[in-house]
Amino acid sequence: MAFHHRRPTPHAWAIYLSIVLIALLAACGRTSPYTPATPQPVSARPALLDQPFTLQGGKAAIIERDAAGVALNEALVIRFESVRNDSRCPAGVQCAELGDATVVVVAQLGSREPVTLELHTSPPLQVATIAYGRYPIHLVSLDPLPAQPGDLIKLQDYSATLLVRPELPPPPEAPSSVPPLETGAHRPVLGERFSVQGGQTAYVDTPADANGSKIELRFAAVSSDSRCPRLVQCVVAGDAGILLVASFGSQHQQLTLHTTPPLKQDHAWFVGYDIQLVALDPIRDRPEDTLELNQYTAELIVTHVGAAPIATQTPVPSQQAQPPYPRTALNACTLASFDMLARHYGEIEGQPQPQINPTDGSQECTVRMARATITIRFLLGDQQAAEALLTELRQTGLPMSTLDKEILGYTSYGENQQQAMLVTYADTAIYAIGVTFGAQAQPADRAEARSNLDVFQSMAFARYLSGQVEPMPTPGAP
Repeated sequence: MAFHHRRPTPHAWAIYLSIVLIALLAACGRTSPYTPATPQPVSARPALLDQPFTLQGGKAAIIERDAAGVALNEALVIRFESVRNDSRCPAGVQCAELGDATVVVVAQLGSREPVTLELHTSPPLQVATIAYGRYPIHLVSLDPLPAQPGDLIKLQDYSATLLVRPELPPPPEAPSSVPPLETGAHRPVLGERFSVQGGQTAYVDTPADANGSKIELRFAAVSSDSRCPRLVQCVVAGDAGILLVASFGSQHQQLTLHTTPPLKQDHAWFVGYDIQLVALDPIRDRPEDTLELNQYTAELIVTHVGAAPIATQTPVPSQQAQPPYPRTALNACTLASFDMLARHYGEIEGQPQPQINPTDGSQECTVRMARATITIRFLLGDQQAAEALLTELRQTGLPMSTLDKEILGYTSYGENQQQAMLVTYADTAIYAIGVTFGAQAQPADRAEARSNLDVFQSMAFARYLSGQVEPMPTPGAP
C-alpha cells in the first residue's frame, strides 16, 4: 500500500513513553466478546459442570448439574456458533509459529440475554478462558487441524472440547493496605508508601518544608488501562498508565507512570525527587467493565535523589525508564509474522527492508507476495496523531472510519476495490497495516481482508509488547 505523507502539526506527534497491551490481547483487537446474540436453540445435549464436553460445529449443550449431580440454580446453554481466522499450523507441516483459531460460542444463563464469546487456541492470543457471569468457560481443544495451508473447514466438521468450571466466588472486599490520603490527613514523608484516590491531591513532606513548600501530586487521570481483567486468562499482563500533575513552589510538571513490564515506566523524576508508582487498584473483572477516575487508587513512594537541598537545587528534566528494546527506531518488518503472511497471500518476494519516514519518524515495512502487498507502519504519538494519520489516509482515497473504542484500543477500518487498511491507536502506539490486492488475488482474499488484518494486528502488538522486535539496521552495516 502506498502512503502519502504530510507533516502534521508538531503537537500532534508529541511522543511520550507508554504502550498497552494489547490488550488486551484478551480479545485480539476485535469486537467486544460480550455482544448480543440470537436466542439459543431448544435442542441441546446434556453436559456437566467441571467436566469436559465436545460440541460439533453448530451444536449446543445444556449444563443443569455439576459433576456430583447437584442441580444448578440456573441452566447454562452453550452453542458452538462458528470458527473465525483459523491460521493454525497444518497437520504434518513445520511452522515457525502455531497460529491461532477463534472459536465463537453463544452462551445463555437462565432467562438472561444470550451473549457471544470468543475463545482462542494458541499463543500469542491465548484467550482460552473467559468468564460468563461468574462461570469460567475454557476451550480445551479444537479439531481438526487444517490439512494444508489455506484449507477451509466446514463448521459442521469442527469439534470443540469445552470445560465450564464451577462458579467463582465474589471478589473479596478487603480494604486497601494503604488508606487513601485526603487533604488535611497525615502527610507522608520521603520513603513512605502512601495512596491517593483518583482526582485527589497528596502532599508529601520534604526537607524544604521550612520554606512553606511541599511536593503536591494530583492524580489527574488514568490515561489507559489494558491490564488483564481479573476473570480472564491472558498471555500478557497488560498495562495501565496514570497522569500525575506534580507541583513544588512555582515548578509544575505532568508525569506519566505505568504499572507493568515490558515498559516498566513506574518511575519519574521531578525537581530532584524520584516518584514511583507501586500499585494501581482495582483491576476490572471483565474486558467490558469501565471504572470512573474516583474508583481508582494509586499507591506511590517519593524519595529524594538529589545531592543538594531542594530549595537551592536546579530542577532536573523529567525522565522515564527506558524499555529493554528500541522504541523509536525499531525494525517494522520484525512486527510481522512472514510465515503467517505467506499462508494467507502466497510466497513472499525478495527480502522486505524497513524504512524510516523522515517526516514523522515512523517505521515502515512493505511485504510483497504472490497475491497481495502488505504495508506496515508504526509510530508513537497521541490520539491526535492517530486522527492525523486517518486524515492522511482518507486523502489517498480510502474511506477510513472514525476511531472506535475496542478492547485493544481505538481502531479504524477502511477499504475500496483495490485495498484495505486497519489503524489502531493504543496508548502512544499507532499501528497501521494495509493490504493492496494484486492481479492474482482471489475473491476470498478480499472477503476476509478485515479478519486477516485483525490477526496480523494482534500478532504485531504481541511482538511489540513482548519485546520481539529488532532495531533498525545501521546504514552501511553488513
